[in-house]
Amino acid sequence: SQFYLQEQLDVIGASYIWNALNKVDVNVTNGSGQPSPGARVLADCGDGVRDFGTTDAAGYLEVRAPHVTCDFTVTNGNAAASVKRFAVSG
Repeated sequence: SQFYLQEQLDVIGASYIWNALNKVDVNVTNGSGQPSPGARVLADCGDGVRDFGTTDAAGYLEVRAPHVTCDFTVTNGNAAASVKRFAVSG
């Protein structure tokens, strides 16, 4: 049916786009070098700020980004945000 065909096309298209982007491993630690769980990760890759989610219990979050320079902002609770800019390449 057309409904199921569209569903399959949506999944295939999303998978293609996901794999075309670059994997960026975000590891967040606190001032003493311990993992920082629950830290919010935002990035601006030239097309506006995107919310990539929060780090897991080990302070880790996998992010997918295009081949550009991105400004990443990581915040955790009331802690001041830190910004890191780097080029993402494949």
